[in-house]
Amino acid sequence: MSEKVASFILRQINRLNRVRDAVYLDTNAWSKLAKREISHEPLQDWVRERGYHIWMARFQMAELTGDTRLARPLAELLRVLPVVILDRAQNEFYGEPWYKVRVELDEYIQLKDDPIFNEFISQLINGPIRKAREQLKADAEGFQIWLESALAAIPADTARTWKEFPKRLEHWIRSQCERNNTPVNEQALSNPECFVGLRLSYGVLFWRYFINRQPWRPPDYVDYLHAADMAYAEVVVTEHNLAECIRQLARRPEVHVPRLVVGLSWLENPSNAVTGNKSR
Repeated sequence: MSEKVASFILRQINRLNRVRDAVYLDTNAWSKLAKREISHEPLQDWVRERGYHIWMARFQMAELTGDTRLARPLAELLRVLPVVILDRAQNEFYGEPWYKVRVELDEYIQLKDDPIFNEFISQLINGPIRKAREQLKADAEGFQIWLESALAAIPADTARTWKEFPKRLEHWIRSQCERNNTPVNEQALSNPECFVGLRLSYGVLFWRYFINRQPWRPPDYVDYLHAADMAYAEVVVTEHNLAECIRQLARRPEVHVPRLVVGLSWLENPSNAVTGNKSR
């Protein structure tokens, strides 16, 4: 049985048993590994021992094309690490529990053959995926305009507390379903295992901009996209601020979060425990 087929079967079994088996690295973590600033070997050994896989979101691949010098080092990483490109498209809006949300793209990356390896590098440097990165920039600008307008519309005397969260979260889920022309699954609104990406990504917005009144930064849009995917992962490796957001949201019964949230240093010596929400 090929490595690709074995990985697919194991992941399907895990989904049926509601077992999360993905390690999600943010783009900075991928960059550090590709530049060899952090060795990939501890992570490689750790995921293989547990039958896990490393999940790369489709938009991350586009984001990494920003530095063409990373193309070959990234391809070298994908020769040895068990990496899967996963994308659920808009299927979360139907309100199924996270383990039932249909996956539109499931591609186990294997670059062991030189022709495929070279073609992958060529696509990162010159392929149409680079246009997706320009679209990310445009989307981020539009999102910033919307967010700052929405925040400015909040009355000055509004209490900036977590008491507002359940009501605003439900409104967010309803509005996003409507925006995607999908009827709201009313039963799913009260189930934290449904709409998990919407819940976590909105929670990050709520904590940063409603509770903490943080100003918008250009990289924040990518964090928002990351959070929507991170909700499906077992382990997340990310920078301190986003990790802190997730740690705060782990206290909320309305939100489904990764079991382990860690900083980049975790990659140097992955922990044996996969419980709790930690950041180091």
